[in-house]
Amino acid sequence: AAIIVAVAAANLATPSAAQEVPPELNERQHEILRIVRNADGYIDEALHAEFWTPIPEEMRDQLGALMEEVLSGGIADIRKDFLEQSWVAARASLDAGRVVRPASYIEARDALLNAWDNSGYIRSSRESVEQGERLLEAAANGTPLDTADGKVYITLDMIEQVMDSLDASEERFRKLASPTWDDELREYRYPEARVAILSTAPFTQSKDSITLVNGVEMPSVNLSQTQSEDAYLEVMYAPFSFQVSDPVKVVRGAIEGGMEAIGTSANSPAIENWRGMTSSYGSAHAITSDGSFHVTMRAVFLPDKNALLQFIAVSTLSGADALLRIGELESSTMILP
Repeated sequence: AAIIVAVAAANLATPSAAQEVPPELNERQHEILRIVRNADGYIDEALHAEFWTPIPEEMRDQLGALMEEVLSGGIADIRKDFLEQSWVAARASLDAGRVVRPASYIEARDALLNAWDNSGYIRSSRESVEQGERLLEAAANGTPLDTADGKVYITLDMIEQVMDSLDASEERFRKLASPTWDDELREYRYPEARVAILSTAPFTQSKDSITLVNGVEMPSVNLSQTQSEDAYLEVMYAPFSFQVSDPVKVVRGAIEGGMEAIGTSANSPAIENWRGMTSSYGSAHAITSDGSFHVTMRAVFLPDKNALLQFIAVSTLSGADALLRIGELESSTMILP
């Protein structure tokens, strides 16, 4: 589900004192801003082009500079801190069943309100604080919060997802802020997941657990990336709490358990050599209440770490698309020492 993370997001219609009024964004451009900022959001070349095409060329640099201003400088840090502390306070309010405003939230709120003596900034920062307060009330009372995407309940899962996604959301917005699309691959390193990945955008890191088909539950570090409205990628790293004696059994069990978790099954997961290590591989087509999708998985046993590394690609387009995406993901991933 789409979750708006920008409780304190920049008001792009508010110019600084030294700027002219930027071009007014249309409804679809505002929607793209929300897509990019969402906890499960994405940015690709098509979405970038759709945002910038309606902007006259002579005004693109001006709007890009304004968006970049949102991301840089002391005020940007103050906005980000208030956003983070709003969700920390939401977690505390959810746990307590009443509105809780930790000292860190109050400090961040006051810093936001007093950061700049500009009428436009003061207005937008007050709106951000009001929205933050509504977030706390919704978390405390179990009532729905009104967002641009409709009403949502503030749950523990949502809070954790948003907190995990803040940095990735910020970087996606930075890519959107440039009038020129940047398709350069960058290395993103995730030491806890023991991988480095070449990608045009960052992955969101979170911690979870997986259950193998034999019922064994293992803590995991998950890296996820929504690539478009039709495709999703995930990399999962999970160390075993026992010494694995049969790698074939555990990698096949990981594929079977992963498919079972999404309501489908792979036909006889294949056992393959992957970079000199034992792996299992499977694909399936699933039909659920949320729609139809194709999924491809690879599970690899890392003998030097006694751990499982799993790649997942999901596509609503076709099995061939999921196959292509997991291949690109695997070739773009380096296992860290």
